[in-house]
Amino acid sequence: MISEKTISLDGVPVTFYKSKRAKNINISIRPFIGVRVAVPRFATYRQAQLFVQSRKLWIKKHTDNMTQYENRQTVFDWNTVFKTKTHQLNLFKSKIQVINFKITDNQLIINIPETKNIAENAVQIAIQKAIENTYRLEAKNYLPNRVNELASKHGLTYKKVKINNAKTRWGSCSGINNINLTLQLMRLPNHLIDYVILHELAHTKVKNHSITFWNFLDTLTDNNAKKLDKELKTYYLNVF
Repeated sequence: MISEKTISLDGVPVTFYKSKRAKNINISIRPFIGVRVAVPRFATYRQAQLFVQSRKLWIKKHTDNMTQYENRQTVFDWNTVFKTKTHQLNLFKSKIQVINFKITDNQLIINIPETKNIAENAVQIAIQKAIENTYRLEAKNYLPNRVNELASKHGLTYKKVKINNAKTRWGSCSGINNINLTLQLMRLPNHLIDYVILHELAHTKVKNHSITFWNFLDTLTDNNAKKLDKELKTYYLNVF
């Protein structure tokens, strides 16, 4: 019995596979993995292919977006030079079975089995996860203190600072003035980290994006709120 089947849809490889858990024919499009279609036990590959054909324009739109994302993403090799805020990435071939990593005071050390091809998707994802763990550590050490400094400087108050790994927004401010910040902020230059923090602190006073809000934010950013916001939009969440 065939467990997987790949066809070309206008040059885009689409992989179909039988799934015991799927209740419907489901299309997923993921960077470095591609287009995969879960086919329930009661459906045939023929039915799944017809469904995919009917979604051809949707698939093209999302694969184009995925390709742009992949092109922005760092593909790590043995010669890649990569640094977080305070840690230098070091990749080593090791006589081990499973990828592991260690974060020291100023280094992120990743040991990769010598039998693995570093270009493999699983290895690239493991490297990215290790980097995210480093960003998480750096974020916890830096962001709460920086929020406190900026709030004190401008006479603003908040309740708590929460660090998450949001992939859709840099930060948010809750109705009760909890400041939520993504660890992905650690990829930004310091002046943009400050801008995001000040943006959310401004929401402790103005809970919308009205003219009043932007005027208030200007008072916190030396009249550079719109300029900084435009610069922030040149950075992409979750792209190494």
